[in-house]
Amino acid sequence: MSLDQRGWTTLLRQIHKGQCTPVIGAGASATIVPGAARLARSWAREYDYPLADDQDLARVSQYIALVDYPARPKEMMLEALAAVGDVDLGGTPYPYLAQLPFPLYITTNYDDMICRSLRPEKSPAIDYCRWNDYESIEERVPPGRTHRPSVAQPLVYHLHGQADWIDSLVLTEEDYLDFLISAAEDSQHRSQFLRSDIRTALAGSSLLFIGYRLSDWTFRVLFRGLMRTIRANTQKPAVAIQLVPGEDEVAPGKVAEAQEYLQRYLTQLHHVPSLAMYWGDATQFARELLERYEEYVRGGD
Repeated sequence: MSLDQRGWTTLLRQIHKGQCTPVIGAGASATIVPGAARLARSWAREYDYPLADDQDLARVSQYIALVDYPARPKEMMLEALAAVGDVDLGGTPYPYLAQLPFPLYITTNYDDMICRSLRPEKSPAIDYCRWNDYESIEERVPPGRTHRPSVAQPLVYHLHGQADWIDSLVLTEEDYLDFLISAAEDSQHRSQFLRSDIRTALAGSSLLFIGYRLSDWTFRVLFRGLMRTIRANTQKPAVAIQLVPGEDEVAPGKVAEAQEYLQRYLTQLHHVPSLAMYWGDATQFARELLERYEEYVRGGD
Protein backbone atom coordinates (compact mmCIF):
# COMPACT_ATOMS: atom_id res chain seq x y z
CA MET A 1 0.00 0.00 0.00
CA SER A 2 1.05 3.63 -0.33
CA LEU A 3 1.82 5.69 2.73
CA ASP A 4 -1.72 6.92 3.33
CA GLN A 5 -3.07 8.46 6.54
CA ARG A 6 -3.34 5.08 8.20
CA GLY A 7 0.23 4.27 7.22
CA TRP A 8 1.46 7.57 8.61
CA THR A 9 -0.35 6.98 11.89
CA THR A 10 1.16 3.50 12.24
CA LEU A 11 4.64 4.83 11.53
CA LEU A 12 4.31 7.73 13.98
CA ARG A 13 3.01 5.41 16.69
CA GLN A 14 5.97 3.07 16.23
CA ILE A 15 8.42 5.98 16.46
CA HIS A 16 6.71 7.28 19.60
CA LYS A 17 6.89 3.83 21.21
CA GLY A 18 10.61 3.60 20.43
CA GLN A 19 9.99 0.72 18.03
CA CYS A 20 11.22 2.16 14.74
CA THR A 21 14.71 1.94 13.28
CA PRO A 22 15.78 4.08 10.30
CA VAL A 23 18.00 2.41 7.69
CA ILE A 24 19.71 5.12 5.66
CA GLY A 25 21.24 4.82 2.20
CA ALA A 26 23.25 6.86 -0.26
CA GLY A 27 20.27 8.85 -1.51
CA ALA A 28 20.19 10.72 1.80
CA SER A 29 23.57 12.25 0.95
CA ALA A 30 22.99 12.58 -2.79
CA THR A 31 22.99 16.39 -2.82
CA ILE A 32 26.47 16.44 -1.22
CA VAL A 33 28.38 13.22 -1.86
CA PRO A 34 29.06 12.15 -5.47
CA GLY A 35 26.87 9.20 -6.45
CA ALA A 36 28.25 5.72 -7.02
CA ALA A 37 27.76 5.83 -10.79
CA ARG A 38 29.52 9.20 -11.07
CA LEU A 39 32.48 7.99 -9.00
CA ALA A 40 32.66 4.75 -10.96
CA ARG A 41 32.81 6.52 -14.32
CA SER A 42 35.48 8.91 -13.06
CA TRP A 43 37.61 6.10 -11.69
CA ALA A 44 37.06 4.02 -14.81
CA ARG A 45 38.45 6.83 -16.97
CA GLU A 46 41.42 7.28 -14.64
CA TYR A 47 42.30 3.59 -14.77
CA ASP A 48 41.26 2.93 -18.38
CA TYR A 49 38.67 0.37 -17.26
CA PRO A 50 38.17 -2.04 -20.19
CA LEU A 51 34.57 -3.21 -19.65
CA ALA A 52 31.24 -1.61 -20.60
CA ASP A 53 29.75 -1.46 -17.09
CA ASP A 54 31.77 1.58 -16.07
CA GLN A 55 28.93 2.84 -13.85
CA ASP A 56 29.20 -0.16 -11.49
CA LEU A 57 31.30 1.06 -8.56
CA ALA A 58 31.88 -2.37 -7.04
CA ARG A 59 33.23 -3.77 -10.31
CA VAL A 60 35.35 -0.74 -11.13
CA SER A 61 36.72 -0.80 -7.59
CA GLN A 62 37.57 -4.49 -7.95
CA TYR A 63 39.48 -3.74 -11.16
CA ILE A 64 41.47 -0.97 -9.47
CA ALA A 65 42.28 -3.26 -6.55
CA LEU A 66 43.70 -5.81 -8.99
CA VAL A 67 45.69 -3.53 -11.31
CA ASP A 68 46.98 -1.20 -8.57
CA TYR A 69 46.87 -2.54 -5.01
CA PRO A 70 44.02 -3.85 -2.83
CA ALA A 71 43.58 -0.79 -0.62
CA ARG A 72 43.67 1.74 -3.46
CA PRO A 73 39.90 1.97 -4.21
CA LYS A 74 39.17 2.44 -0.51
CA GLU A 75 41.77 5.18 -0.33
CA MET A 76 40.11 6.82 -3.34
CA MET A 77 36.72 6.62 -1.61
CA LEU A 78 38.13 8.31 1.49
CA GLU A 79 39.68 11.00 -0.72
CA ALA A 80 36.30 11.61 -2.37
CA LEU A 81 34.61 11.94 1.02
CA ALA A 82 37.35 14.24 2.31
CA ALA A 83 36.89 16.48 -0.72
CA VAL A 84 33.28 17.05 0.32
CA GLY A 85 34.48 18.77 3.47
CA ASP A 86 32.45 20.16 6.34
CA VAL A 87 29.40 21.17 4.31
CA ASP A 88 26.01 22.44 5.41
CA LEU A 89 23.56 19.57 5.87
CA GLY A 90 20.51 21.79 5.55
CA GLY A 91 19.46 20.38 2.18
CA THR A 92 19.58 16.76 3.37
CA PRO A 93 17.23 14.58 5.46
CA TYR A 94 19.69 14.44 8.37
CA PRO A 95 18.68 17.53 10.39
CA TYR A 96 15.05 16.35 10.40
CA LEU A 97 15.89 12.74 11.28
CA ALA A 98 18.17 13.94 14.09
CA GLN A 99 15.21 15.58 15.85
CA LEU A 100 13.23 12.35 15.99
CA PRO A 101 13.52 10.02 19.03
CA PHE A 102 15.55 7.24 17.41
CA PRO A 103 18.00 5.41 19.72
CA LEU A 104 19.55 3.60 16.75
CA TYR A 105 20.43 4.72 13.21
CA ILE A 106 21.57 2.06 10.75
CA THR A 107 23.29 3.14 7.54
CA THR A 108 25.12 1.69 4.55
CA ASN A 109 26.92 5.02 4.05
CA TYR A 110 30.57 5.52 4.99
CA ASP A 111 30.33 9.21 5.94
CA ASP A 112 29.73 10.82 9.34
CA MET A 113 26.78 13.00 8.36
CA ILE A 114 24.33 11.32 10.73
CA CYS A 115 26.61 11.91 13.72
CA ARG A 116 27.25 15.49 12.67
CA SER A 117 23.54 16.19 12.46
CA LEU A 118 22.93 14.72 15.93
CA ARG A 119 25.51 16.92 17.67
CA PRO A 120 25.52 18.89 19.94
CA GLU A 121 21.95 18.23 21.10
CA LYS A 122 22.71 14.50 21.40
CA SER A 123 25.83 12.45 22.08
CA PRO A 124 26.03 9.77 19.36
CA ALA A 125 28.40 6.81 19.31
CA ILE A 126 29.67 4.95 16.22
CA ASP A 127 30.08 1.27 15.50
CA TYR A 128 30.32 -0.78 12.32
CA CYS A 129 29.51 -4.30 11.19
CA ARG A 130 32.35 -6.79 11.64
CA TRP A 131 32.02 -8.49 8.28
CA ASN A 132 35.73 -9.34 8.13
CA ASP A 133 38.35 -10.39 10.66
CA TYR A 134 40.84 -7.55 10.28
CA GLU A 135 40.28 -6.49 13.90
CA SER A 136 42.30 -9.54 14.93
CA ILE A 137 45.25 -7.53 13.63
CA GLU A 138 44.00 -3.97 14.06
CA GLU A 139 43.02 -3.43 17.69
CA ARG A 140 41.72 0.14 17.29
CA VAL A 141 38.00 -0.50 17.55
CA PRO A 142 35.25 2.14 17.57
CA PRO A 143 34.21 3.46 20.99
CA GLY A 144 30.61 2.58 20.21
CA ARG A 145 31.35 -1.16 20.23
CA THR A 146 30.09 -1.50 23.82
CA HIS A 147 27.68 1.45 23.73
CA ARG A 148 24.06 0.87 24.70
CA PRO A 149 21.94 3.23 22.60
CA SER A 150 19.33 5.64 23.91
CA VAL A 151 17.53 8.64 22.43
CA ALA A 152 19.92 11.04 24.17
CA GLN A 153 22.96 8.92 23.24
CA PRO A 154 22.03 7.16 19.99
CA LEU A 155 24.16 4.62 18.18
CA VAL A 156 25.00 5.10 14.51
CA TYR A 157 25.69 1.62 13.13
CA HIS A 158 27.48 1.40 9.76
CA LEU A 159 26.63 -1.86 8.01
CA HIS A 160 29.09 -1.30 5.14
CA GLY A 161 31.86 0.32 7.16
CA GLN A 162 32.81 3.79 8.33
CA ALA A 163 35.37 6.19 6.89
CA ASP A 164 37.55 6.33 10.02
CA TRP A 165 38.30 2.60 9.67
CA ILE A 166 39.40 2.01 6.07
CA ASP A 167 39.42 -1.79 6.31
CA SER A 168 35.78 -1.79 7.40
CA LEU A 169 34.56 -0.45 4.03
CA VAL A 170 32.49 -2.75 1.81
CA LEU A 171 33.38 -1.45 -1.65
CA THR A 172 34.76 -3.99 -4.13
CA GLU A 173 32.94 -7.00 -5.55
CA GLU A 174 35.05 -9.23 -3.35
CA ASP A 175 34.05 -7.17 -0.30
CA TYR A 176 30.34 -7.56 -1.09
CA LEU A 177 30.74 -11.32 -1.55
CA ASP A 178 32.59 -11.63 1.74
CA PHE A 179 29.93 -9.50 3.43
CA LEU A 180 27.15 -11.77 2.15
CA ILE A 181 29.04 -14.91 3.14
CA SER A 182 29.51 -13.56 6.66
CA ALA A 183 25.84 -12.63 6.84
CA ALA A 184 24.82 -16.16 5.84
CA GLU A 185 26.94 -17.96 8.42
CA ASP A 186 25.33 -19.82 11.29
CA SER A 187 24.32 -18.02 14.46
CA GLN A 188 27.51 -18.93 16.28
CA HIS A 189 29.52 -16.88 13.81
CA ARG A 190 26.89 -14.18 13.23
CA SER A 191 27.43 -12.93 16.79
CA GLN A 192 30.59 -11.29 15.48
CA PHE A 193 29.07 -10.20 12.18
CA LEU A 194 26.09 -8.39 13.71
CA ARG A 195 25.88 -7.40 17.36
CA SER A 196 23.23 -9.25 19.34
CA ASP A 197 21.62 -6.01 20.53
CA ILE A 198 21.40 -4.79 16.93
CA ARG A 199 19.67 -8.04 15.89
CA THR A 200 17.28 -7.66 18.83
CA ALA A 201 16.51 -4.06 17.87
CA LEU A 202 15.85 -5.07 14.26
CA ALA A 203 13.58 -7.93 15.30
CA GLY A 204 11.49 -5.63 17.49
CA SER A 205 11.30 -2.62 15.22
CA SER A 206 9.58 -1.26 12.18
CA LEU A 207 12.26 -0.55 9.59
CA LEU A 208 12.25 2.83 7.91
CA PHE A 209 14.32 2.75 4.70
CA ILE A 210 15.43 6.19 3.52
CA GLY A 211 17.62 7.03 0.54
CA TYR A 212 17.49 3.81 -1.47
CA ARG A 213 16.29 2.99 -4.95
CA LEU A 214 14.20 -0.12 -5.28
CA SER A 215 16.18 -1.15 -8.36
CA ASP A 216 19.43 -1.14 -6.35
CA TRP A 217 20.63 -4.68 -5.66
CA THR A 218 22.35 -3.44 -2.51
CA PHE A 219 18.94 -2.47 -1.17
CA ARG A 220 17.24 -5.67 -2.29
CA VAL A 221 19.81 -7.88 -0.59
CA LEU A 222 19.74 -5.71 2.54
CA PHE A 223 15.95 -5.63 2.61
CA ARG A 224 15.62 -9.39 2.25
CA GLY A 225 18.16 -10.01 5.00
CA LEU A 226 16.53 -7.62 7.44
CA MET A 227 13.06 -8.96 6.69
CA ARG A 228 14.32 -12.44 7.60
CA THR A 229 15.58 -11.01 10.89
CA ILE A 230 12.18 -9.52 11.60
CA ARG A 231 10.32 -12.71 10.75
CA ALA A 232 12.46 -14.53 13.31
CA ASN A 233 10.46 -12.61 15.89
CA THR A 234 7.07 -10.87 15.82
CA GLN A 235 6.85 -9.04 12.55
CA LYS A 236 6.34 -5.31 12.89
CA PRO A 237 5.00 -2.96 10.21
CA ALA A 238 7.76 -2.16 7.72
CA VAL A 239 7.85 1.09 5.79
CA ALA A 240 10.17 1.44 2.80
CA ILE A 241 10.90 5.04 1.87
CA GLN A 242 12.34 5.35 -1.59
CA LEU A 243 13.34 7.82 -4.23
CA VAL A 244 11.21 7.83 -7.35
CA PRO A 245 12.93 5.72 -10.02
CA GLY A 246 14.85 7.94 -12.41
CA GLU A 247 14.24 8.10 -16.12
CA ASP A 248 17.42 6.07 -16.61
CA GLU A 249 15.85 3.19 -14.68
CA VAL A 250 12.44 2.86 -16.31
CA ALA A 251 10.97 3.10 -19.79
CA PRO A 252 9.65 6.56 -20.79
CA GLY A 253 6.16 7.14 -19.41
CA LYS A 254 6.24 3.95 -17.34
CA VAL A 255 7.16 5.32 -13.90
CA ALA A 256 3.77 4.45 -12.36
CA GLU A 257 3.94 0.90 -13.72
CA ALA A 258 7.50 0.51 -12.42
CA GLN A 259 6.42 1.67 -8.97
CA GLU A 260 3.55 -0.82 -8.89
CA TYR A 261 5.79 -3.68 -10.00
CA LEU A 262 8.53 -2.92 -7.49
CA GLN A 263 6.07 -2.62 -4.64
CA ARG A 264 4.48 -5.97 -5.56
CA TYR A 265 7.98 -7.47 -5.85
CA LEU A 266 8.81 -6.57 -2.26
CA THR A 267 5.46 -7.33 -0.68
CA GLN A 268 4.86 -10.69 -2.39
CA LEU A 269 8.30 -12.13 -3.07
CA HIS A 270 9.61 -11.19 0.37
CA HIS A 271 6.31 -11.90 2.16
CA VAL A 272 5.95 -8.49 3.80
CA PRO A 273 2.19 -7.84 4.08
CA SER A 274 2.51 -4.53 5.93
CA LEU A 275 4.82 -2.67 3.56
CA ALA A 276 3.94 0.95 2.77
CA MET A 277 5.86 3.24 0.42
CA TYR A 278 6.42 6.94 0.02
CA TRP A 279 7.39 7.79 -3.52
CA GLY A 280 9.35 11.00 -3.40
CA ASP A 281 12.43 12.92 -2.35
CA ALA A 282 14.19 11.75 0.85
CA THR A 283 14.58 15.25 2.27
CA GLN A 284 10.98 16.12 1.55
CA PHE A 285 9.89 12.94 3.31
CA ALA A 286 12.07 13.55 6.38
CA ARG A 287 10.72 17.08 6.72
CA GLU A 288 7.14 15.87 6.48
CA LEU A 289 7.85 13.03 8.91
CA LEU A 290 9.15 15.44 11.55
CA GLU A 291 6.21 17.81 11.08
CA ARG A 292 3.71 14.98 11.36
CA TYR A 293 5.46 13.54 14.41
CA GLU A 294 5.45 16.87 16.24
CA GLU A 295 1.75 17.22 15.49
CA TYR A 296 1.16 13.63 16.64
CA VAL A 297 2.91 14.27 19.95
CA ARG A 298 0.95 17.48 20.53
CA GLY A 299 -2.30 15.63 19.87
CA GLY A 300 -1.45 12.65 22.06
CA ASP A 301 -1.41 8.97 21.15
